[in-house]
Amino acid sequence: MNLLTFSSANKGGGSIVKLIELISGLSKRGWLISYISPKDFAPLNDNITHYNIFNVFFMNGFFYLFQVLITSLYILIVKRIKVDRIVVFSLLDGFLACLLSIFFRRSKIIVALHGDWHTGIQLKKQNYIIKKLYIYVFCKIEQIVFSKSDLILFVSNENFVRITNRTKININKTKIIYNNINNPRTLTSDNMDKIQFNERKVIGFVGNLFAKDKGVEVLIRAFEQVLKKIKDIRLVIVGDGPDNDYLSILCTSLNIQDYVTFTGYLENPFPYLKSFDVYVLPSLHEGFNLSILEALYCDNVVLGSRVGGTPEALLYDELLFDPLSIDELAFKINNLVTDENLYLKYLCLCNKRKKKFTFDWIRDMEKEILNTV
Repeated sequence: MNLLTFSSANKGGGSIVKLIELISGLSKRGWLISYISPKDFAPLNDNITHYNIFNVFFMNGFFYLFQVLITSLYILIVKRIKVDRIVVFSLLDGFLACLLSIFFRRSKIIVALHGDWHTGIQLKKQNYIIKKLYIYVFCKIEQIVFSKSDLILFVSNENFVRITNRTKININKTKIIYNNINNPRTLTSDNMDKIQFNERKVIGFVGNLFAKDKGVEVLIRAFEQVLKKIKDIRLVIVGDGPDNDYLSILCTSLNIQDYVTFTGYLENPFPYLKSFDVYVLPSLHEGFNLSILEALYCDNVVLGSRVGGTPEALLYDELLFDPLSIDELAFKINNLVTDENLYLKYLCLCNKRKKKFTFDWIRDMEKEILNTV
């Protein structure tokens, strides 16, 4: 089988991580992959053919679309490759795949959605008219993608319900496939040493640094409350993003900068994940966050906000908190770092959730992609 896929980046969030994992996994099972992306990608084996595109800042979206269209036509006309499946991991790439279907008439289109653009836009502070226009355009794009695609994959039941309640879709061409915990990214961490900290307990976060969307400001303010009672703790924030400076200044203004570590972006966060006692995901919206599973794999006690697919991942109310409640999060962190018996109880709950997400994700994805009609 020949598969075509494309992405505007090779590194970044969970959707890109899972796309690269799918490319690798399917190629090892004999699939022939044509992958269009920026040049910082090294093909993992001979079954993957990589087609370079350029990253530009000026009119980046339009230039990306143009490059993918031209490269895809080159694959079709010059290379004469019969593409059986076009698989993408975002709504905009799904729209691009629908455009390509004009030329790849026999190809089946599979769109795997790892989040919901609508929720993210609602949280952003933008001009009212611009926000409404943005929502209108993306709703139209969403309608086209859902009507033209052959299979829509959702990463959580909440994600499925929220999006299908908003946009008309044929339920028969949808499927929910959760992320898994036993993936190559986590398994390769087994022999890694953890980062050593002097504090008795370490609270951690891994992700993009958006003060609001990812709720990192809530985490910092909750940590500041806990720190008033307990000094032998540290907060470690792994990641980078547009609010990095704002969050660093916030720590200074709260006079907790000596207790908070910002590592910046790390392609491999596992040495830090292994050092965490408590992992916190304070997001205001999520699809199904990969870092939760990575933290579970590293035997962290994981606390997550009650949004998106996070309650499906963690299940137990003890592990969940309201996304904007600084007091509730501070209360739960305080109890975990002061009560060892409670910590062990929560760790047992996390180990139960770890078993739920141990399965062959590549096998399940391949089955759905192959069965697309």
